[in-house]
Amino acid sequence: MEKRKVQVVIIAKNQLLLLQVKNRGDAFWQNITGSVEDNEDFLIGALRETLEETGIKSPSLIDLGLVFSFTDRFQKVVREKCYLLYLPKIPDIVLSEEHQDFKWIELNKVKETDYKYPSNFEAFKKSIDMLERYKP
Repeated sequence: MEKRKVQVVIIAKNQLLLLQVKNRGDAFWQNITGSVEDNEDFLIGALRETLEETGIKSPSLIDLGLVFSFTDRFQKVVREKCYLLYLPKIPDIVLSEEHQDFKWIELNKVKETDYKYPSNFEAFKKSIDMLERYKP
């Protein structure tokens, strides 16, 4: 049975939020990521993970139409659906215990090397495309 995960890109004003993961060897930066529980659909899982990992309670997310399939470090097949949360101002962040730090980066300074996993950068690029298309 495949594992379901979500990834949420958070952009506020002209900044991208990255979270630094701890306790997995080398610390690394990523978007919000997390597992979808059995009783949840992808969107509800993404909203819950956003709240748990950042303290941000969002009424809605933008579906990026981007889904990744891969095998995780436990050799489980994973399907990960990606979302965008666009905020008009930078919120206060309350980190969960699985993260040790966070940072905001100006959108025009974000590089692929800011991420450990290429799928995180791809979700960021898709988010920028979406924002340019719809100009919130």
